[in-house]
Amino acid sequence: MNCEQQQKSGWFAFVTDIRNRRFPIVDIERGLVMSFGFFDHNAAVREYTFPDGTMTPNILTYPQTIEISELFQIRDGKIDQIEAVINSIPYRMKSDVWDD
Repeated sequence: MNCEQQQKSGWFAFVTDIRNRRFPIVDIERGLVMSFGFFDHNAAVREYTFPDGTMTPNILTYPQTIEISELFQIRDGKIDQIEAVINSIPYRMKSDVWDD
């Protein structure tokens, strides 16, 4: 799937909050954007429905947070690729650097 199809797939329904988003590097000439953030998952919903009506269990069974850094490649004004590095951390852990 391309980026748009992945976003519309419903797969990311388990993300309940995205916070402390930062975009410290934007290279317009190369079409690159570096981002950082925290994805919180409260695990309150045990299953959710994909747009096609299929039910699926929540893959996360306990509250947790993912600290994420992503490099987005932009082509023709659209996200073409994303490379991500994730680190699982305690639920709702605050950033040492940024805090909303």
